[in-house]
Amino acid sequence: MDENIQTTLSGTLTAENLGKAGSLQVKRDENGRYMKGYSGNPKGKEVGTRHLTTKVREALEKIADGSDISYEEALIKKILHKAIVEGDVRMIQLIWNYLDGLPRQSIDLEGNVRIKTFMDYVYEYNQRKSGEGGDDIGVSEKSD
Repeated sequence: MDENIQTTLSGTLTAENLGKAGSLQVKRDENGRYMKGYSGNPKGKEVGTRHLTTKVREALEKIADGSDISYEEALIKKILHKAIVEGDVRMIQLIWNYLDGLPRQSIDLEGNVRIKTFMDYVYEYNQRKSGEGGDDIGVSEKSD
């Protein structure tokens, strides 16, 4: 290994030796932060590189093989089927959180923390419905 690079990698970080790594062009201040105008990734990402999320979104827009609906529509149908028909509570919770966001959580600054969970809301809903003679959605006790 090049002596200058070895010194920088194993030695003490100082303004003097940080910029002496030869081709690495590492420029940092005495606190180890990059100096203005220098980067830890000087070449950066290749031009035209697409993010995984972009690729997945593009794939979801395609029409599913042997079907007249897109993969996106098929995925939505599968998620809703799992939540509604199969009664998957975790899927219901996931959908609920994406639609309305997570419920507000309050924190007592005295150190007593009580976070109301989705299952608490389901429990309360079931309690109200059972008092009215309605059906519940499968949760019989409050979470702790």
